[in-house]
Amino acid sequence: MSPTIILGHAAEGRLEDLSRGHDTQSAVPPIGYFLYLAVQDDRVIGFLNLLVVERNYALIAYLGALPSTGSASWKMLQTAWHDHANTLKSPFALIFEIAPPVAESARSSAKARLFTEYSRLRGLATRKAPIDYIQPDMVHEETAGTTEQPADLYIASSPDALAAMSKQSYLRLVESIYFDVYVRTFRDLGEDYTRYISRLYEKLRARNEDIPSPSNSE
Repeated sequence: MSPTIILGHAAEGRLEDLSRGHDTQSAVPPIGYFLYLAVQDDRVIGFLNLLVVERNYALIAYLGALPSTGSASWKMLQTAWHDHANTLKSPFALIFEIAPPVAESARSSAKARLFTEYSRLRGLATRKAPIDYIQPDMVHEETAGTTEQPADLYIASSPDALAAMSKQSYLRLVESIYFDVYVRTFRDLGEDYTRYISRLYEKLRARNEDIPSPSNSE
C-alpha cells in the first residue's frame, strides 16, 4: 500500500476532528501517524508507516525496502524506536501484521525473523497472537467488494506482559486495532466502513471463541 494512502486518510480524519471542535480530553485515545523514509543517493529505498495509539501500543502499518539495500528496514525501526521512547512506556506492545501468514510465504517468514530479532535485542519477548486473525480491507469503494485476507499478528512486549495475556486480551487488542486504527484512519469512507469493520470483528470473535487459551509456556 502506498504510504500516501494511509497518511492521506489520516490527515482527513484529523481535519474532521478539528472541524467538529473535538478536544484532547475525548475518551477516544489519541493516535499519531508517522512516515519514515530510507533515502540513498537521492532516491527512496524504503519506508515505514507507524501508528502510535496512546493505549500504549504502536502498530507497524507497513515496513518495506528495496532488495539489496542492506539494513534500511532495521535503521528505520531504530529511528522510530528512538523517536517514541518517551511515548511508549513499559509495558507497551509493538504490533506487526504479516500477510500472508508466515507458514505460506518465505517473505513473511523473513519479516517475522526481522521483527523478532529486533525486539529481542531490546529485551522484548515476541509472540504470534494465538488467534485466527483477519486483516481488514483498507481501500475499497463498496464494502460488498472487500477482499480481506488472513494474516499473522505479531506482538512484542515485556515477557511478563505477554505471559499474562489471555485469549480475551488478544481479542480486546484486535478490537482496538480495528476500531481505534482502521475505522479512525478510514473514516472518510463513511458509516458503511464502520459497519463493515463491526461485522468483520464479530466474525473474527465468533471464529475464535472455540480456540483454547494460549499456554504461557509458549
